[in-house]
Amino acid sequence: MQILGRRDLLLLGATMALALRPAAAARKIPRIGFIGSGAENANLHLLEAFRDGLEGSGWMEQKDVVILDRWPEDHTEQLPRIVRELIGAGLDLLVTAGTPATLAARSATATVPIVMVGVSDPVALGIVSSLDRPGGNTTGLSLNSLGLIARRSSCCAHLSLASAGSQSSSAMIRGSSSACSISAPALRSWGSGRWNS
Repeated sequence: MQILGRRDLLLLGATMALALRPAAAARKIPRIGFIGSGAENANLHLLEAFRDGLEGSGWMEQKDVVILDRWPEDHTEQLPRIVRELIGAGLDLLVTAGTPATLAARSATATVPIVMVGVSDPVALGIVSSLDRPGGNTTGLSLNSLGLIARRSSCCAHLSLASAGSQSSSAMIRGSSSACSISAPALRSWGSGRWNS
């Protein structure tokens, strides 16, 4: 019978621990890059909201995900270099806040997924091919696009009609090519006393 030395015992223990937990040993923690378009102190609320959203979805920073944030401060001409550095860090996803950061990311990679926030009109800027089907590696939120403004206007017009009672009580209001739907009775009961001018 052979007696195991201290080194052999440690090696055996480590091997057994890894064998019992192979998923944990092989688990790769996703790396998310977050790049803003301006100064960190003026835009840190965007990163904090992102972190809060991840945490609310059960993703704990440093345990389930690593966030690498970068800011050009007042030097947006540095964005392409900053994006290349983040991509070189082995990102799984890149979140961009603002049009300049998104344009820099879009021109730097066609493979790393990009989630944009706060881009004025991604279709007109050539970042995505359409709002319905963005295509490529970029998706996200745009609050100022003319297409969305038209959809919101159509939705508001239909909601106005419903609150005025011009639809039957069981009617569903649907704006043309919009995701707006609400029942007229629910709208009238919710809006009673609040929407009257």
